[in-house]
Amino acid sequence: RHDGRVDLLPLPPDCPSAGAADVNRLAEDRDSTWAAIRACGLFRYSGGKWSNAERLGIPRADRYFAAAPDGAMWFGYRNGDVLRYRDGQLLTYALADGGVLGAIRFIDTQQDIVVSGGEGSAVLKNGKLQRLHASEPEALNNLAGLVILPNGDRWLNTGLGLAHVTQADWQASMRDPRRPLRLRLLDAADGYPGTPVLFATVPNGTLDQAGKIWFAGTDGIGVLDTMHMYRNPLPPTLQITSLGTGERLYVPADGVLQLPQRPERIDIQFAALSLTMPEKMQVLYQLEGVDRDWQRAGLRRLVSYANLSPGQYRFRLKAANPDGVWNETGVSLTFAIAPAFTQTVWFYLLCGIAVLGAGYGLYLMRMRQLVRRMNAVLGARLLERERIARALHDSLLQSVQALVLRFGAIGRHLPPDSPAQQKLHALLSDADGVIVEGRNAVMGLRLASVYGGDIALAFTRLVERMQAEHKITIVLNVRGARRRLDPLAWEEVYHVGAEALLNACRHASASRIVMELGYGVQEFSLTVRDNGKGIADEALHDGSRAGHWGVVGMRERAAALNGCLQLKAAPVRGLEVWMRIPAARAYDRDSRPSWRRRLRAWLDRLNSRA
Repeated sequence: RHDGRVDLLPLPPDCPSAGAADVNRLAEDRDSTWAAIRACGLFRYSGGKWSNAERLGIPRADRYFAAAPDGAMWFGYRNGDVLRYRDGQLLTYALADGGVLGAIRFIDTQQDIVVSGGEGSAVLKNGKLQRLHASEPEALNNLAGLVILPNGDRWLNTGLGLAHVTQADWQASMRDPRRPLRLRLLDAADGYPGTPVLFATVPNGTLDQAGKIWFAGTDGIGVLDTMHMYRNPLPPTLQITSLGTGERLYVPADGVLQLPQRPERIDIQFAALSLTMPEKMQVLYQLEGVDRDWQRAGLRRLVSYANLSPGQYRFRLKAANPDGVWNETGVSLTFAIAPAFTQTVWFYLLCGIAVLGAGYGLYLMRMRQLVRRMNAVLGARLLERERIARALHDSLLQSVQALVLRFGAIGRHLPPDSPAQQKLHALLSDADGVIVEGRNAVMGLRLASVYGGDIALAFTRLVERMQAEHKITIVLNVRGARRRLDPLAWEEVYHVGAEALLNACRHASASRIVMELGYGVQEFSLTVRDNGKGIADEALHDGSRAGHWGVVGMRERAAALNGCLQLKAAPVRGLEVWMRIPAARAYDRDSRPSWRRRLRAWLDRLNSRA
């Protein structure tokens, strides 16, 4: 029937055995008619003749097809392919998200191009199929029909029943297909005849002039009068009735509900009231901080949460009545779970301190191991020095002494005051100096063991010897309680002190020299002060004299102990050599001051400065 007249079309000559009953689907585009004939395939009637659709590039497989107002034909296949044929061109469309819709069972072209399959529905937007979402996701699987009312509302014939979508909700989802469609479902409880007939070759649903929707169900034909539908305008009443922890039941009240530590489970019970079909209400809940999105309660009116961490939570509830009127304000309940001690910041801080303490203990243990190893190496070094000292004393010095005695005996047989005797006496005098220097070197190798590690005693003996040799007054002062020095520090301090005394005796032209040893809590100090002629300002500024390496060596020894050495003019006249070494490097481990004494000394120093 077209423009008020009926035209009879012959069947395609390619199907001689087909009858009118074999035609299971017809569609008409802008200038042609399409017919699907059982056992023959799809044909197009245009210009008074039939042509097989396969010659147009359209696959013959089982398909659903529909004509669009713009003259295009849309085809959907069981493998999920969607094709459009227009003006001799065939295009294929795919989902923008890369997914699939399953077997295509329905295509609607009234306004928007809507394609539906076993795994959802999609709408054509910007040249691609955008997947639709809904408050009831399964409702969009295998749509069987779509009816558009004059006001723009849509009724979808779905596998769950008839679903109503308002014009505003539909347009909002068309602008952003990710926005879920808000559906109002009418199913068997509302009078739907059986279950929907989904796999029909024609759209299952049509609108008549009286505003009634006609559709087919498994138990008969259904009619929905869209002009006379009652809609409940009142949102449902919501109430949170109780909160339980397994041990106690709490009644919600204003403010924050305080819960005990470590509740194994929290049960929240609520009520959603509706006087008409409460089983069709949509109830959503969310526990902020736990649930990322709203959760569907279904027919449940109790939800449970287990092993919640300490903190404050807010449970929210909202619902819609069977007609889709939402109580968006909803109700809420705020509660707080008290932390146990092991869940507090203080516990974590204590754990951190314990870890740091354990690490520090391991560090000290490792340092003790290293110190024992270094002491063992140093002990072996001292033993080797003592062995060398014994070898020098017992062999080399004794041999040199014997030679001196023999040359002395020979000299007594020379004529008195002869040139040869004078030269021999000069050589013997030099040999005596060599023996003295050798003995001093041997004594330096064995000093630490000779004096039992007492640096003050060693300097006392050195001062006595230098006074006798150089005829200079030398005073040794000791401040603080005597402590054993570390063997390595003992050696370096002794050589620095001996070098400073020797320089003062030989080069300062001094009549008095003062040596001070300071056993401080924070540091060990050594001072050598004379009243001699001092040194030039350039040498005092540079810390040494050109061509002389004694002061350089003293500085290097002090630096090896993390200390420092300074040269400065004495208060009246002369020169003062001052060396300072931290207590941690100067003293033996067993002789170091305790941390309490170091702290008290540090505080006393601050008070004295203030």
